[in-house]
Amino acid sequence: MATMIKICGLKDLAAAQFAADAGADAVGFVAYPPSPRHVTPHQVAAILSALTGEALPVAVFVNPQLSEIYEYVKAGIRTIQLHGDEPASFANEIVGRLGPDIRIWKAFAPGTLAEIDRLIGYPADMFLVDAASATARGGTGQKADWTLAAYAVKRLGKPVILAGGLGPDNVREAILTVKPYGVDASSRLETAPGVKNPDAVRKFIDAARG
Repeated sequence: MATMIKICGLKDLAAAQFAADAGADAVGFVAYPPSPRHVTPHQVAAILSALTGEALPVAVFVNPQLSEIYEYVKAGIRTIQLHGDEPASFANEIVGRLGPDIRIWKAFAPGTLAEIDRLIGYPADMFLVDAASATARGGTGQKADWTLAAYAVKRLGKPVILAGGLGPDNVREAILTVKPYGVDASSRLETAPGVKNPDAVRKFIDAARG
């Protein structure tokens, strides 16, 4: 089965459409105001109303309120990526309150095997392993720990996406080493935060597909 590819941190229709047309399976929008890649529900609604193709839209949150998630769901989002310290009870509440068609992806940045083990049974449809950082919640360009990521793939019993420092030069090695369900890239495909380089996006997707 082909590796799923997500291009994250998109801020406008042109970038999202290019990623979708280039073969991305998912396009990510950051719903976290401190991020330089933040997009509002209004912006997401405008993008999704014009976006064509089959790419899955995903909104990325960090310790949100349920009301914040609801605004993006109204904009057309059905896949919620939780990138903070959200407990299992909150993930269950999202689905219980916003509908059974909502999908939960739980992102985390493990530093130990025990941190991975603690997520066994978490009510997520998918997990995403990112690079640990003391200063940011993703989008740092730092490389994730591939040994821990490979452990997560084997241990969690759900599909695992690998993120963290992936680019055209290392995504193929990452796929062969970690064997994830999918890969996710953002900062290493940019000329500035939130400004994707079309050539880098195309090369990343081609390398992942290769």
